[in-house]
Amino acid sequence: MRPWSRGLTTVEVSKRKIGNLAVTILDDLINTAESQPPVKILVGASLVIRSSDAGVTAKSAAPKTGAFTS
Repeated sequence: MRPWSRGLTTVEVSKRKIGNLAVTILDDLINTAESQPPVKILVGASLVIRSSDAGVTAKSAAPKTGAFTS
C-alpha cells in the first residue's frame, strides 16, 4: 500500500452554510446605513475519521536510537 493512499482524518464543514451566512451578512452590511459591529459566528463541524487515525503503538512511539546525532 502506498503511504499517500491511506485516508486522512479531516474536519468537514458545510460550505453551503458558510456561503449562505456570508451572503446574508454582506447583504445586511450593504443595505444598512448604520455601522455594524463585528460578529463572530460559529459553524458546526464534524470529524471524519479515516485510516490515518490508527492510533500509536508503544513500538512506533519509542524514540529511535542513533537516528539523530548532534
